[in-house]
Amino acid sequence: MDEFHEPIAGKVYKYWRGPVGPGTTYEGDSTIQAYNYRLCLTKDKANQVPFRKPENYDRNEYVSLVDDVLYGYHTGVLTMEVTQDQREDNKKIILDGGRTQIPDDRWGVGKITNMVNLPNGKTDANNQHMAFISTDLPEENQPWPTASWEWRDQFSKRLRDYTEGLFWFAANDAEPPTDRGPVHRDGITASHYALDSHAHHKREPGRIHLDGFLSYPTSVYNVPYGVIVPKNVSNLLLPVPVSGSHIGFSTLRMEPCWMALGQAAGTAASIAIEDKCAVQEVSVPKLQEELLSQGATLVYMEGHSPSDEDFIALQKEALSKASVSGN
Repeated sequence: MDEFHEPIAGKVYKYWRGPVGPGTTYEGDSTIQAYNYRLCLTKDKANQVPFRKPENYDRNEYVSLVDDVLYGYHTGVLTMEVTQDQREDNKKIILDGGRTQIPDDRWGVGKITNMVNLPNGKTDANNQHMAFISTDLPEENQPWPTASWEWRDQFSKRLRDYTEGLFWFAANDAEPPTDRGPVHRDGITASHYALDSHAHHKREPGRIHLDGFLSYPTSVYNVPYGVIVPKNVSNLLLPVPVSGSHIGFSTLRMEPCWMALGQAAGTAASIAIEDKCAVQEVSVPKLQEELLSQGATLVYMEGHSPSDEDFIALQKEALSKASVSGN
């Protein structure tokens, strides 16, 4: 800044068309501007070539784009006035089939690339300045000025693969990360690991996140009957102090799961009384049949709900194909 009298040269954190942010020092460094491939895109299906999925595709590079879309995160100046309640409302609107309501938030492919219209139905696509994820790779290209041609060729391929992966993700793979966990044949409710309630460090000065904090489910699974049946105490059901690991309990403790386990425990106790047997001897298929008749969900199946005509049949089929027993 001092050498060439450039008022905002050097290290600058800045909202697009807005003020500078914390961390700005204006200090010079040896880094270079990030850059990208300019893309010629078209809406003309007869003239389209689909983006391919790169062989080294890694969805983890792009998955934060899901929350960026749902909550309307961007780097424009108007984002400074958006409240968290507005972002939560925006998420509900989009999940219900609507479009973003966040000011200056781009929609569709414009969320990840800046589009300029060209003749013949084509566009000149450049980096989206207001996006957290776009078509360049800041910092990765910094060795370029003094790097070998071999390194430059490798980086060129890396940038191409990243760009193709970004568009492939947006078109085919942009779902929250909910990898399915084990499905137990003797499952009595569905749940998911959601490590999203308690951090293991307090908020620290100068930090904008909580250490140990995750905002999305990491695995969908179901809970086997044996979790609420103690091994060494006869005729007792424990839907609250369940048998579970530290990580497992982080989801079993959640109120919806506890309510479902309580429903299963009450139903199992009723069957034990009717059949004159201990709770350890309750027929799990009979228990599952009764829970399904009550509208319970034993195996999570995306796109299906207890109101579907074939829901019970699908649940039974999923349980019959399960390869894991919880007993």
